[in-house]
Amino acid sequence: MSITEIVAVVGSAAGLLGGSGFFVARATVRAARVTKAAQEAVARIQAEPQAKAQDFAVLQATVNRVDEENGALRGRVCHRSRRTSTRW
Repeated sequence: MSITEIVAVVGSAAGLLGGSGFFVARATVRAARVTKAAQEAVARIQAEPQAKAQDFAVLQATVNRVDEENGALRGRVCHRSRRTSTRW
């Protein structure tokens, strides 16, 4: 029996007894964990611009509301200053 035949017999016996199956299962579990982590990272990266867009939409609405309120206040102040200036 040559060394090649001995390795083949030992390798097939280990395969039948599940020796290499254990390492394959461990590698499969690790690969699944890495894949899950990568998919979660991609989902976070893709959701980031949407979250920023929502933040900017809220900011824009706030700026518009403040502009309207300031315009209304300026109108009141200008209107009052005209009344007081005509009194003097």
